[in-house]
Amino acid sequence: MRIDFHCHLFQAWNTRRTVEAGSIIFKGYGFYERMVKQLEKVQSIETKNIYEKTVFHLRNANLDKVVLLPVNMKENQEAKKWVKYAPDIFIPFYNPPEKSDSGIDVKEEIEKAIAEDKYKGFKIMLTFRKK
Repeated sequence: MRIDFHCHLFQAWNTRRTVEAGSIIFKGYGFYERMVKQLEKVQSIETKNIYEKTVFHLRNANLDKVVLLPVNMKENQEAKKWVKYAPDIFIPFYNPPEKSDSGIDVKEEIEKAIAEDKYKGFKIMLTFRKK
């Protein structure tokens, strides 16, 4: 089982440009060049719906569940939109804690995923900040 801890900005950017801009600190290490080679191999879909595109990539990565960890109350609202779009994939972990809409105990879900090898993929997204 794979668990990814991943910071994710939910917005439609040109992926190459994003990687290039974010990889300046790695200049000289070949990081950007390796990422560009990998990006050429990533299968994608043509859609302007960021929810649909994200779910497509999660399924292609064989991820069963995604724990959403917003950093504040405003981002809790964004997390709720993602849960509403794909409740079978997204598990909300609100900050500050709110009562879960579906009664899911996130801590328990994470512990089960680790202990029981319950999911073939488990991703934790840390932020929903939009610029």
